[in-house]
Amino acid sequence: MRALQSKQGAKLSNTVSDLPALDELQSALGHVFTLASADDAARPLVQTRLLDAWADVAMNNDYECYSASFELPLNIALPQDTYRFIASDGRAWLLFVSPAKPLESGAGVLCAVIHRKVSPATAPAAASDAV
Repeated sequence: MRALQSKQGAKLSNTVSDLPALDELQSALGHVFTLASADDAARPLVQTRLLDAWADVAMNNDYECYSASFELPLNIALPQDTYRFIASDGRAWLLFVSPAKPLESGAGVLCAVIHRKVSPATAPAAASDAV
């Protein structure tokens, strides 16, 4: 991973998609993403590696909740904000992340917590629907 030099007016070619699903994040563990500004210019900031993705507790049965953590290069600290995470295949997600406890190596970590409405096809059956 490395810090990226920003060029004035440079744009990255990518299309922002919906929030990533938990299984999509889990299949990308260890992959490197370009972290860029969330605006239309998508100015590249640094390379980041997806460390972990795990299920969390949703606020109710209408939602799913999961988290992901990303490793920053050494000596790079970024504030809580929304950033564009760009995969090597061009997929991109806008994620709101917060700094978390650094790794033992001293590398910074950003963490995203995603609450997403469950589609009716994948929603758990309500207790009144059980036979």
